[in-house]
Order: sequence, then structure tokens, then C-alpha cells
Amino acid sequence: MMKLDALVLLLAVCASQFNLHEAVVFIGSGEFDHHTCPMVVCGTVSSRMRVSFNKSLFSISSEISPHCLSLVDPQDDRVSAEVLFEDTNPGSVINQAIPSFNTTSHCKIKLELQDEALRTHVVIVLYNYGEKSAIQVIATSDFSSSTLVLLHEVNNIPVHSRSLDLADTDRQNGVIFRVSTCQFARWTQCSLANVTSS
Repeated sequence: MMKLDALVLLLAVCASQFNLHEAVVFIGSGEFDHHTCPMVVCGTVSSRMRVSFNKSLFSISSEISPHCLSLVDPQDDRVSAEVLFEDTNPGSVINQAIPSFNTTSHCKIKLELQDEALRTHVVIVLYNYGEKSAIQVIATSDFSSSTLVLLHEVNNIPVHSRSLDLADTDRQNGVIFRVSTCQFARWTQCSLANVTSS
């Protein structure tokens, strides 16, 4: 018969092997509560995210900011949104792309843009670094276009855009930039990086 202390220890070890997470799938549009992993977007802390597909445009925005990041995606009509409690440590591709992000991120939001057959074409990951946030955009091999077009909008008006030639982009790590200070609004000063795998 197992002693109570040993049983408690066994249960604690088993519980530590599971990462808690929250996930939801939206078709068309919806709002996602991520209060367990808030993000700083353009200087404002956000705990709710709006996602939407409008024709061939996928958009992400917070509930309190007029800023919106969109990408052209003619293939997909749904998004899987998930909060993951996983550490992203110094030395990661995020830290390589943005050297000032040299602490550990303990949670992230992962968005997978999918078609009706549930094939993932684009993965978007937002990383919580406390008072800073980073975003990673990865086009999978199922993404049909050779160019990934990102748009920054304010009050639904496009103010900046960036076209990324996927032939010049590391398909495994995608593109990475900070969103906490709204630097994606100034593409020429943005810490946008094509990080190569080592």
C-alpha cells in the first residue's frame, strides 16, 4: 500500500507534466479572452483579442486599442486560438530577432489560420514578456502565395503595409517583431527579422 506522502508526491509530479491551456476555434470572427496571458500592444495591456476574416483579410485587434494587425490570407476562414503556458527562454529565436527581449516569456497566444479542411496555412504567435510583447508570423508550406502581406491599421484605415517574399524568409521561424511599443507601425524602424535556424 502506497503511503499518503508518496501518493501526493506522485500526483504532484504527474500534474507538473501537463501544460494548462485554453483553446477556442472561430469561423468568420469572434473574441478571445486571454486574461491569463495578457499582451502589451501599442503601450496598452490587452486581455481580449478580436479576430476576423473579411474576404481575403485576416485581422487581429484588442478590445481597447484602435490598432489592428492584418494579413492577406485568401485561403482560410477559421482560426484556432490557444493560450499556452510554455517558457520561451533567452537564446530563443525571439531573443535572436529582438536582442532586448532577453528574459523568459512564460506564456504565449498561438493562432492557427485554417481552411475548411483544417489545414493550417499561417501560424501567428504572440509572446508575453511582462511589459513587452513580440509577435511571430509563420507561413506554412500549405500557404499558397509566395508573398506574405502584413498591414497595420488604425481605426480600420491602413496606415502601413509590408510585403515579405517567402523565398527570402525562414519558413520555420517566420518573421518576428515587437508589438508592445507599436513599432510595427514604423516599418523602417521596426525590429523585423528573418531569423535563420542554427
